[in-house]
Amino acid sequence: MNIGGGDGGPVDPPPTEEPTDPPTEEPTDPTGECVADYRISSQWGGGFSGNVTVTAQEDINGWTVSWDSGGGTVAQAWNAIVSENDGRVTATNVGYNGTLSAGQSTSFGFTGANPPSGTPEVECAAS
Repeated sequence: MNIGGGDGGPVDPPPTEEPTDPPTEEPTDPTGECVADYRISSQWGGGFSGNVTVTAQEDINGWTVSWDSGGGTVAQAWNAIVSENDGRVTATNVGYNGTLSAGQSTSFGFTGANPPSGTPEVECAAS
């Protein structure tokens, strides 16, 4: 016999534990339009070569990457237009590698003198 209009099936007991608090740490996933990864690929005497990989976090139509030179200088670059001003290096895409879909990457390289003592903090922005 069904009294009260239910289907007569079992009733789930209420939860016995309180829900946990939300995490207190911020997520470590990169945010923004793009991220850049700077690596020194080789060093010799007073010179070095570096490579930067730019990865789009969302669809972009151009990018600019910048970092403090750390006393180093860029002599030549490929796959980007690179300039230096007051110890700040700025690289912008060339015509064929600026448009990236979310998750796509491109890279550029350079040679220079006086490699930095550590890995510079690199900033990336869509332009």
